[in-house]
Amino acid sequence: MSNATPNGRIYQWVAPFNGVSQGQFEPISLLNAPNQKNMFTGNFGLKINSYEEVKTEFAFSKNDVNLFSSLDAEDDNGYAYKVMLNSRNRPVGANAKYRFNGGLSYEFNNEFFSFIDRVRYIEFDRDWSFDPNDFNESYNENILNTDLSLRKDALNGVDYRFTLRKRGEAVDGTQHDFNGQKDLGSFRFKASAFAMQNEQVVNSSEWLRYSLDASYRSKWVIPGYRYQVDRNAVRSNLNDQVVSSAMKCEEHAFYLKNSDTLKTTYGIEVQLREDRLPMNGELMDNTVSETYNFFFNTYANPNNRLVLLLTYDLSKLEYVEH
Repeated sequence: MSNATPNGRIYQWVAPFNGVSQGQFEPISLLNAPNQKNMFTGNFGLKINSYEEVKTEFAFSKNDVNLFSSLDAEDDNGYAYKVMLNSRNRPVGANAKYRFNGGLSYEFNNEFFSFIDRVRYIEFDRDWSFDPNDFNESYNENILNTDLSLRKDALNGVDYRFTLRKRGEAVDGTQHDFNGQKDLGSFRFKASAFAMQNEQVVNSSEWLRYSLDASYRSKWVIPGYRYQVDRNAVRSNLNDQVVSSAMKCEEHAFYLKNSDTLKTTYGIEVQLREDRLPMNGELMDNTVSETYNFFFNTYANPNNRLVLLLTYDLSKLEYVEH
């Protein structure tokens, strides 16, 4: 390439020397081959009684990246299936104030099965400390999932989910997920927790995050306190050193606001947070921050809304690598 202009690049031909090419480019233009993606799905279910049912889903996929070539076509076709046992809205207790919901499912995805659209939430693989770009091979995937829920309403109840996932050498681990809410008079409590373990050939990962929120709902204002922890560490199986971390922080938050059911809402919040980062194979203190937030929202009418958010942040670096 002899020059680059706003209108494009200018190339100059250089003659070979002793049969050896001297240039850096070839007069070749890559063409995108036509491809094809399709999927056939089906499902059926059986109602056992008024609350329980058995369901199954199956799918066949085709992902041909080059319709002009028959080479490497053995990985074009894949299949998947899922079997589920669900219980919905079963009354619990003498007065049937609470409702039980639960499910047990097993999912199998063939190594060559290809989804057309996203079916998982966007951070599904991240929550397993798994990056598909780190693995060149495809693996069969097995997912066993069970979920339990006991609820009176949206503000009173508990939810629990357990997941066992096996995907070759990429994922071999478990997840626990818990959420709970309870109203006691004017007091409102919320809690959530997540725990993950994933054993890979080279690395192993652990993730623990939980949150506790307590507030008092008076007639005029709602004071509250929230505590959050998010701890993830990916360690080498060779020397147990930390090689990466998606998140490692601890936060205390104090807030004062009015009821969120009013036409106009406002409040203030103070957050005290500590973050850690992997350095030299260990998780070291990185930053300490204080964040002050003030918010104001109001609806003039159904089509007009005013939103105001003011934030002031004070951060201090705790560790500097030399």
